Amino acid sequence: MEFAVATTHARRRGHTGRTLIEARVLTAGAPYALAAVDNHVGQGMYVEIMDVIPGTRTTPRVTPAQTEVAADAEPDELRGAVRQLNEDVLHQFSVLNIDISE
Repeated sequence: MEFAVATTHARRRGHTGRTLIEARVLTAGAPYALAAVDNHVGQGMYVEIMDVIPGTRTTPRVTPAQTEVAADAEPDELRGAVRQLNEDVLHQFSVLNIDISE
């Protein structure tokens, strides 16, 4: 959501350059490790309770991920940048099979 707001704001101000977007996981100083969780169990089935994704790892902190897009980028380019940010964050947990739907 913030991604779309940032590019819309830049367009309205007449900005035609590139916009840097950063994804950051804020932990509020929690003393425990972070894990990748999901409620998708495969073949279009979901459960109510989130669980740690099998085969992934925990990490004490997540390195921020960044990408740049043109302020006047087309929706497909924006979606691609968001997918890249998600992949960059999830790879830190060793999540390899990423399926980010439209």
